[in-house]
Amino acid sequence: MDEKGNYHFEKNEIKINAIIFILENEGKISESDILAKFKEKDRFKEINQSTVNRHLKSLFELGCIEKLSNVTKNRSNYWDISKIEQLKNIRREFPNIGREFPDKRINSYERSIMIVFNERGYDINKMEGLGFFIELLLSASLFDAFLDEDYYGLRKKAMKIYLKGEGYIKTVNYEHHFENFLKMSEEVNPGYKISPFFEIYQRHLSKEVFFKLFEDFQIKTDEMIKELEEAYKIYKKIDEDLDIKPDNILLEHFINHDIFKELESPDERRFFTDSKECRSKAFKIWKEEDPSFKNVDRYIELINLEELKVYSEIIQKYKKPSMFYLSENPDTIFDMLKIAYKDQI
Repeated sequence: MDEKGNYHFEKNEIKINAIIFILENEGKISESDILAKFKEKDRFKEINQSTVNRHLKSLFELGCIEKLSNVTKNRSNYWDISKIEQLKNIRREFPNIGREFPDKRINSYERSIMIVFNERGYDINKMEGLGFFIELLLSASLFDAFLDEDYYGLRKKAMKIYLKGEGYIKTVNYEHHFENFLKMSEEVNPGYKISPFFEIYQRHLSKEVFFKLFEDFQIKTDEMIKELEEAYKIYKKIDEDLDIKPDNILLEHFINHDIFKELESPDERRFFTDSKECRSKAFKIWKEEDPSFKNVDRYIELINLEELKVYSEIIQKYKKPSMFYLSENPDTIFDMLKIAYKDQI
């Protein structure tokens, strides 16, 4: 405020606040309501309709918001943000919004995340969708990445990182036993040639199905079968890793990126750590309940329950997603999640 009592706004301050007012609203919002939201803050009490309109038009021209005319009989324009392209344009025009306005990060708004969900085809009614929602809520870098590419594209890259890093030795050992099998096969099946379309990295194969892949090899010695047995043991470990490791790689990568860019949210690292501990906690309970480890389905159920506990704490703190924030008590939210996802636990 200067000596005359006038406010001098920071560069883009009005535009960024207008974007936030739109994202905070459950749907489209009228220009008059945007002005009213500005005037609720002392800093903007002198702002007028003309100034708001000028900045909204500028945002519209930049592709950050959309204009909805003739929504009602009054003359007020309505404004909205409903597309990934608009979020990308906001990121382009205001690249430092997260650092300059830490409490106004685009990924901290439920509408932003649901825009990504709606356009990418993700489903909050699936348990993995809820986990994904929370990851986007906590990590600005992860959210930015998903504006440009869908989950499956990024996960495929994370799988490559795993196979070239942590999973490299397992992969080499797996291929070693497979190559041994082929060499032995050439000796006892000299006329047989493996199909160029033979795929050794199919996912989630039972032992029976895995061995069926090799049923065209007419003669199998005991040594060949032993190589396949060893190959399958390693295959199972790789297959189990690929269910978990790529997501961990993705999340850890973007957590580190957030730290580097000074965008890390307070609960980001804690959520990552708690999520990784879900399996060990579930295993401990399973071991006590079933020392013989026969009921694998129960182990999976326990993992899911531990994950829902972690989710309930984040939902309680951030009040998002709003469909599950019906209590200040995380235990109540946890009970609600168990009911909502009972067929998926």
